[in-house]
Amino acid sequence: MYFEEYEGRKLESLVVDCKPPRGFVAKVVLVEEPMKEYPDEMSRTMTLYMAPKETIDTYVDGYMYEGQDVKEKEIGVDTAKYLLHVDGRYEEIHTGADGYWGNHLEFSRGQGKSRILDAITVSVCMPEFEDFESMKRLTGYIFLDAQLLAEPDSQTEQIKME
Repeated sequence: MYFEEYEGRKLESLVVDCKPPRGFVAKVVLVEEPMKEYPDEMSRTMTLYMAPKETIDTYVDGYMYEGQDVKEKEIGVDTAKYLLHVDGRYEEIHTGADGYWGNHLEFSRGQGKSRILDAITVSVCMPEFEDFESMKRLTGYIFLDAQLLAEPDSQTEQIKME
């Protein structure tokens, strides 16, 4: 694993490590939808949104604010697995393949010479052999305080953590 082989900047380039500022809340959105190129196959993603309570829904709805910059880091896998680790709970996700399996976005804006972090999102794709129910179980385990917000109208669910 990377943690045993690398350190410093090299390790930092290979992993996503989020430490949201105080005052951020989180929402997890699970999505299952048919793939455009292969309608018989399903795409499943888990996205963690972190932002102040007053603005988090802007990011969940897929928007951002004028004047914000976005810094993206792709989540690459070259060991056919990745590790989700949150507050001491972790799960190793076996992907079955190498490649890019997600991304990490930071939304920020300038204020004088400094930057203000407005939001963070982390999205990961789930392997094809994981179904929607297993994503829900994983979410309940990784995000211990997650609560289902509403009955879904399709296979999309938002889960709130407080």
